[in-house]
Amino acid sequence: MKILKSSHISPFGGLNLVLQEFENKRIGHLLEQHLPKLPTQCKYSWKDLLYSFWSIYFCGGDCMEDLGGNFRDHLKDNYFLNIPSPDRVLDRFKELSIPKKILKSPRGKKSHQFSINQKVNALNLKMLK
Repeated sequence: MKILKSSHISPFGGLNLVLQEFENKRIGHLLEQHLPKLPTQCKYSWKDLLYSFWSIYFCGGDCMEDLGGNFRDHLKDNYFLNIPSPDRVLDRFKELSIPKKILKSPRGKKSHQFSINQKVNALNLKMLK
């Protein structure tokens, strides 16, 4: 790889390679198949929401708020996704949450909290395959 001095090079350029591979593996299609149907007036699809969320970590970010500011400026014309606001992503993720179950161990006094979402677990397995 040759590094050139150019205004066209950005630290976010490698993200397109990852997103292209997601497209090759049809991850966006799996998301739309297995996650709840969004209303037709929604501006962002599950693909946009999750690709944006994953992009935070692929580009060196560490919190949802990184979707605003630099990420939004650099990725606003990205071919693979539309960048939603951090609040929109968090709101949609809340829609996927289910109530937690409290389970007690057969021995001892410990109790454990689990939130087991079978639909999301099935989606994770399909993406891994």
